[in-house]
Amino acid sequence: MSNISIEIEQQLKNEHVDFVHFVDISMLGIKQNRGLPFAILIGIAINPHFLQMVCNTPNYTHTIEDEYAQTESRVGLIADKLATHLISSGYKALFQSDNGLLAENAFDFETKTSALPHKTIAILSGIGYIGKSNLFITEEFGAAQCLVFFYRNL
Repeated sequence: MSNISIEIEQQLKNEHVDFVHFVDISMLGIKQNRGLPFAILIGIAINPHFLQMVCNTPNYTHTIEDEYAQTESRVGLIADKLATHLISSGYKALFQSDNGLLAENAFDFETKTSALPHKTIAILSGIGYIGKSNLFITEEFGAAQCLVFFYRNL
């Protein structure tokens, strides 16, 4: 692992992310990898107590204040912060958080798709699989994690 990869991993651990994986995406087409050979997958687990509450609450309505929305927002902000730091340090980095997708016009709101979904990077990382309900599943967290990734040229 390179020095910058070690630095990135430590910075992300200091932000209390639950997992960091460096993923080779060089085999993907240029539309998907955007000319960058690597991605960094970041994940934060969702509180199991929140999930239990949701499962035990008939007709639960997701809100922007709930645990899932807050975790999703947090992981996106962490990725944005790291990508901005890498760019200011002279590296090429494109972030695939909600903010990054909007800034790059990389999300099709009509079809609700992007050229490179988070789940594709997650599968390539080798840490899990797509389950019956089309959710990404890991051994450690099940489907209870929020993912984000960004492309890099490190």
